[in-house]
Amino acid sequence: MTAVFLIYGVSRKEPNIIHISVILLTLNILEYIIYGTQIIDWSNGSFESNVVRGVLLYGVQLIIALTSFGLFIFRVSISRAISDSKKIRPLEQDSFITWSFLYLCIIYILALVESLSYNLLNSTLFSFIYSNYEPLVYIGWSLISASLITTAICHEKDLKKQVSDT
Repeated sequence: MTAVFLIYGVSRKEPNIIHISVILLTLNILEYIIYGTQIIDWSNGSFESNVVRGVLLYGVQLIIALTSFGLFIFRVSISRAISDSKKIRPLEQDSFITWSFLYLCIIYILALVESLSYNLLNSTLFSFIYSNYEPLVYIGWSLISASLITTAICHEKDLKKQVSDT
């Protein structure tokens, strides 16, 4: 979906959408490379400790989410450093995407804490995140996707307004 918005941004020559899409696409590709190509291989038994496995699993996702959070806090500054376009400006959706990544960071931290409490203390008191991990992460990514869609809709409305004003 992010690639579709990248294509949209390129076709409309909208650097804000291009930069948001490139950041998200890069982070998604990085996560895919780490997990999809099994750079961290869970299946061969190289991680005999469930503690190490949990720290790597949730820790890597937390690092990626924290990186995303930081990138979106400074997205406008980064975009201006990369491009000299006069169209680069803060969008309302920038802060929403930033908050969505903060939400994901909280989920990853809670999952890491749950994993550690289960594996180190044999505590099953905290299992809400573990039991609902995928839906909770999907909520975060759905919010980010909704922000992209909203960004495109707002851009189209701005274009139509510019045409009607002339």
